Amino acid sequence: MIEFDQEKQLFSLHTQNTTYIMGIASTKHLLHLYYGETLSSPSSQDTFLKQPPLPLGSSTQYEDKDDVNLNHLPLEAPTYGKGDYREPLLHIENHEGYRSMDFLYHDHELIHDFHIKGMPQAPKKETLKITLKEKTFGIQLNLYYSIFKDENIIIRSLSVQNTTQHPLVLDRALSANVDFLTSHYDLLTLDGAWIKERHIQRHPLRYGIHKIDSKKGVSSSDHNPFFALLDKEAGQNFGSVYGFNLIYSGNFEANIEISPHDLLRVNLGINSFDFKWTLKPNEQFFTPEAVLTYANTGLNGMRQNMHTFINQHLSNQQKKRPIKINNWEATYFDFNEKKLLAIAKQAKKFGIECFCLDDGWFGARDDDTSSLGDWHENKKKLPGGLKRLSQKIKKLDLLFGLWVEPEMISPRSTLYQTHPDWAIKHPNIKPSLGRHQLVLDLSNPKVVDYLFDTLSSL
Repeated sequence: MIEFDQEKQLFSLHTQNTTYIMGIASTKHLLHLYYGETLSSPSSQDTFLKQPPLPLGSSTQYEDKDDVNLNHLPLEAPTYGKGDYREPLLHIENHEGYRSMDFLYHDHELIHDFHIKGMPQAPKKETLKITLKEKTFGIQLNLYYSIFKDENIIIRSLSVQNTTQHPLVLDRALSANVDFLTSHYDLLTLDGAWIKERHIQRHPLRYGIHKIDSKKGVSSSDHNPFFALLDKEAGQNFGSVYGFNLIYSGNFEANIEISPHDLLRVNLGINSFDFKWTLKPNEQFFTPEAVLTYANTGLNGMRQNMHTFINQHLSNQQKKRPIKINNWEATYFDFNEKKLLAIAKQAKKFGIECFCLDDGWFGARDDDTSSLGDWHENKKKLPGGLKRLSQKIKKLDLLFGLWVEPEMISPRSTLYQTHPDWAIKHPNIKPSLGRHQLVLDLSNPKVVDYLFDTLSSL
């Protein structure tokens, strides 16, 4: 349920067991006032705000005529340059090089079936859209809040609209920011490395910024975009826990910051490192969706919220995933049809449901130094091709799967020799390779057409 109290200037977002409250300040900044257990309508914004008892030194007033200090206010859309020195949600540069943007409340509306074209997302029924406008230049910022009542989930994202006559540069455009008035939490992250992913780390928060991120082009096994804030005393089945995640698998960052005045700020979204997105006049940039949840029943309560949401709204639950075997560790690149069928027949006896043919079925792929991009069958290994092999696999009452990495290309490949410009690299600089391969430029329509036609034919 989404409510707005015109008299108190308060937004209230309610799920089954949680409440999220925002307010419009006298300066028109959008304030984050509360997120936690279900709460009835508060009497005023002052119920939540934590004002310093005395004027603070080394601080910057918002305007000379008032005593507003943005560095000590809980904000929904913080920016840098008007006195808030914490990690911002947004950082935008206009054509003159000016970067101090000040977004103020303009209006709001309820949207039904809000959908972001081309983005991974959860299907939504009702979404609160709050529009802020930049005080001087009029740039429009749209904040989106969607409620999943039964799962106790709030989905947040934003869009920046360039309503000026000149291009803008987005140095940072994260998806969500939450300011807490207390810093009495532990941080839980999922960290690791290749083949040892998602090891649980829990440690107390300290002053300064704790950052997890990926610059690899994928969210990666190093740091998962998920993290949680826990009461110091919280355990598996008791205590307050906040969970955060992204519906996004590319470069990301999450900043968890405690200010010198014990205020806690959390924000997350696309990694701002080397971002610099050019937004042309009349264009709009949408950020990925951030998933927020709260539970007062410990880590298990938070997990159940997240799991139920993902299972019900993001993953395909119509068909159970089959038990799968592939041939990689059994054969590596050295296989033929006879070897593969022997593995499949043995696997069927153990109740396995799907056989997946792994790396080495295409081009001249006898090791990992060649042939990515040449997605045609290696007839030396498979004289009858994939068609005959798949038919024999299916006669064993097994599904047939195929390993493919369509986004990659080997310098030693027919595709690269024909189209070297299709790989992401500088023409005059020797590239740094990973596993002897480069990445295809999927922003090139010719590359997309080639992959679609080749894999569809296959």
